[in-house]
Amino acid sequence: MVKFNRVNHFAMAIVAGAGFVSRGFAGGVEHLTSLIKAGITHQGFTLIDILQPCVSFNHKNTYSWYQERVYKLENEANYARVIRYLPLIKPRNREGEY
Repeated sequence: MVKFNRVNHFAMAIVAGAGFVSRGFAGGVEHLTSLIKAGITHQGFTLIDILQPCVSFNHKNTYSWYQERVYKLENEANYARVIRYLPLIKPRNREGEY
């Protein structure tokens, strides 16, 4: 059996220079709408990951399961402090230099 390492698509996008990286939940329509609008108006690459449960085949991870676990990062105590330093992170170029 071949074992694969997990890929962190958020980290890859940020390191590659994506200017807008976010995740939203299909059950939070207002928040998801604001993320999509912000992503569309962003000048540069945007990655938006949308969590959307499969109601046909996945009876464990339902909308209520997600509602209990999903939260908005902007409501976290350190959010403003972390966001302030993100522009200081510089992606590497193709030669591996900053």
